[in-house]
Amino acid sequence: MHTSNLLTHKIEHIVVLGSQPEWLSGLRAPMLRDFVARGFRVTAIGAEDLPEVRNALESWDIAFEIVPLRRAGLNPLRDLGSCWHLWRTLRRLQPDLILAYTLKPVVYGMPVAWLAGIRRRFAMITGRGYAFLEGAELSRRISRRIATPLYRFSLRFADGVLFHNEDDREFFRQEKMVTPSTRTRRIWGSGIDLERHAPEPLPPLGPAQPMRFLMIGRLIRDKGVNEYAEAAKILQQEGVAAECRLVGPTDPSPNAVPADVIAEWAQTKTVDYAGPSDDVRPEIAAAHVVVLPSYAEGLPRSVLEGMAAGRPVITTLVPGCRDTVEPGISGTLIPARSGSALAEAMKAFVAHPEMVERMGAAALARARERFDVNSVNSDIATFLQLDTHRPEAAKAALTTAD
Repeated sequence: MHTSNLLTHKIEHIVVLGSQPEWLSGLRAPMLRDFVARGFRVTAIGAEDLPEVRNALESWDIAFEIVPLRRAGLNPLRDLGSCWHLWRTLRRLQPDLILAYTLKPVVYGMPVAWLAGIRRRFAMITGRGYAFLEGAELSRRISRRIATPLYRFSLRFADGVLFHNEDDREFFRQEKMVTPSTRTRRIWGSGIDLERHAPEPLPPLGPAQPMRFLMIGRLIRDKGVNEYAEAAKILQQEGVAAECRLVGPTDPSPNAVPADVIAEWAQTKTVDYAGPSDDVRPEIAAAHVVVLPSYAEGLPRSVLEGMAAGRPVITTLVPGCRDTVEPGISGTLIPARSGSALAEAMKAFVAHPEMVERMGAAALARARERFDVNSVNSDIATFLQLDTHRPEAAKAALTTAD
């Protein structure tokens, strides 16, 4: 199923297939714009037409197409209509290369792209997702039984697979979701734009302004939101002077934190929930420590944003998260699913506030060294063999980026 003459097939047009359109103009924007800077025509495909997304993409000379791919649920029979729509779209566009990311775009996009005659097909695994995390929920077990064979089938149509961390690459190999012959590469997540997310001075500490912890993420249990609230309650009960801020959207998935639980946190003033945010930079600037007690990640964006601003991080010893922090140097790593362990780590920062500045400086240095989005984009382009097809454009783009 793999194409044998990839290097001789000229690339002019790249399609990037995702599900949530706001990620195309947000999280994936640096990668898409890098493709354009390298001289390629780029089309982004999302699940719904959002005017702000379309306007942003078109302002960067990126075309925007809609394929209605439902985010929730994984039922191939229900999604047949979306697959048909995707096939027709790809047949009309006839791109030279497709890159798909997140579960549904990957498991449906790879075989559909093959059927549509797209000669170069790549997948990007940005995290294991709900189906492959530990948990006894029936919906999780069913999702895993469906997702595993779908990945095994669809990734055989991929010419290469990018992973955001080494643990996920090894997991997919062990579960035989990628074959030994499939080209793979680990990249440092989506990277971080170090110009947009620049260092911020630490807010003052004192009786009127206690240490502020910040968690950014979707309100789902797998992000460790409940553990964050539990830790905040422990601090509150012990009279520890600290504020616990939570920023992020609610979620339609079965893994979502119920609305009444969120309301209870607000009522008891355990957690200061600020709702979703289109720009988290002011929230990070107002915080002393960034927290993410997640059960697993590809490579957590909120942690990278905090590090780029010069904030130390408390996160978990799980795939993706443990790749970000040097424990004791740029932050603290704790066991997942433990509100008490998180509370102890938070109390340590309150008791030793000098750690904030020292670890924050180390976090910024690590972000600059490892997670610069320009380096990540260069790794992606090399893996997709784009430099082979447009060496002069690639060289010019990299020179401009430097």
